[in-house]
Amino acid sequence: MSVTETLANTAETIQAWSLSAHKTSDEAIVDATKAVAGAFEPVVSRARTAPLAAYLPEPSAVVGRWFDFVENVVAEQKRFTLDLTGALAPSAPPASAPTASAPKGATKPRGK
Repeated sequence: MSVTETLANTAETIQAWSLSAHKTSDEAIVDATKAVAGAFEPVVSRARTAPLAAYLPEPSAVVGRWFDFVENVVAEQKRFTLDLTGALAPSAPPASAPTASAPKGATKPRGK
């Protein structure tokens, strides 16, 4: 296995672990939030009947709009980063690679 393949596999393993950790912590947070929300249900019920409550968007709609926005931002950042790396990359590989030579004043290794 090449170094590049090893690095790619390591990156994939770390990404999978990170996503798994996020899911686990998300589940714990949702469970804790449900417990707290249950304690505040009487207050929330009264707030839903407040005069201006009918004009407020549903929370799921707000979340949906927010993540649509974030998705667009990430897509734009990906496009920008790919454009940037493309600008830094050479347009074509050199026809022949120059040969390396020892710098002036360098000595030959012993035994040669």
